[in-house]
Amino acid sequence: MVAGLLAWTATSITAPALAQPTSPRPTRTRIAHFPILYNLPLCVAHELGLWRNEGLDSELVAVRSGPLVVAALQSGDVEYAVTSFDSLAHLHEQGRPDAVAIAAVLTRLTMNVVLHREVAAARGVTRASSLTDRFRALRGLTLGVTQAGAVSDLYARYFLRRGGADPDRDATLVQIGDGAALLAALRSRQIQGYVLSAPGPQIAEREGFGTILVRPALGDVPELTDFAAVVVLTGQQRAARQPEQTRAFLSGLVQAQRLTREAAHTPQIRAVARKCFPGLTDDVFDVSLYEILPALSPDGRLSDAMVRRTLEVLVDTGQLPASWRDRSVAEGSLWTNRFHAKP
Repeated sequence: MVAGLLAWTATSITAPALAQPTSPRPTRTRIAHFPILYNLPLCVAHELGLWRNEGLDSELVAVRSGPLVVAALQSGDVEYAVTSFDSLAHLHEQGRPDAVAIAAVLTRLTMNVVLHREVAAARGVTRASSLTDRFRALRGLTLGVTQAGAVSDLYARYFLRRGGADPDRDATLVQIGDGAALLAALRSRQIQGYVLSAPGPQIAEREGFGTILVRPALGDVPELTDFAAVVVLTGQQRAARQPEQTRAFLSGLVQAQRLTREAAHTPQIRAVARKCFPGLTDDVFDVSLYEILPALSPDGRLSDAMVRRTLEVLVDTGQLPASWRDRSVAEGSLWTNRFHAKP
């Protein structure tokens, strides 16, 4: 079940043909992304013709990792890339300041903390416990991660530190593999918990062997709300040369995000999800949406406060050096709202 959320059967999908093509001819627009359910609005904009209505001929280019999303943008293979904010910061670190975030897709972290049910019970913690107690409960545990340095590892370390533990001394972090492997390892008690986005933690809880302790997407961790978790990147020079295309792209995307937030359980959106994620079942779709919908940005806009908070968390999790705490977050360098429609 989990694998169906992580990969599509095709590497790209071109926009459905319409009986009456628009005039002038639609502008080819390619969007690189990692195929996971929180990117459902991209599918909605593409499959329901929202970008086509804006004069764009969209192509979704699915890649197998975050770095490849950025590589596709840098090589000119795509016009837009949907990825985590740290990818943007790393491009600037590498002396590539042309990259800019033009929209927020997720404004809350979607990484859940799930423990084996018996471990949580032995430690006397539930989601109703104080946040401090929930983080303290991680001390001394064997926690699974996808791989060292991945976000599952970085946020496990961050949550351990929030509970006063030293991740290298007070816990054991074990590389397990993808979401399906982590779920299996928790079920067999090879590990005692892990940190990952839906649907794995939700499946563990639904099947009775897991307890989700921390749900940032539902507001459990204040500093991980109003947080630019996933953004849309493009090149500043390209956007300046083609401002109308950029505005059209954002118009279709924001329409799709609003539609997904407001009508995610309708047959129309379910049909889009099934087409884009062929292995997706209704029950997994439902438990996943519960976590994802609150994290979807309603308007795609960024702000200096949001970017400042994001940079502070990325420094705290070790994803960026401490010098980024003093980085200017004024609009125009790392991010801009200039291509959004006026509120």
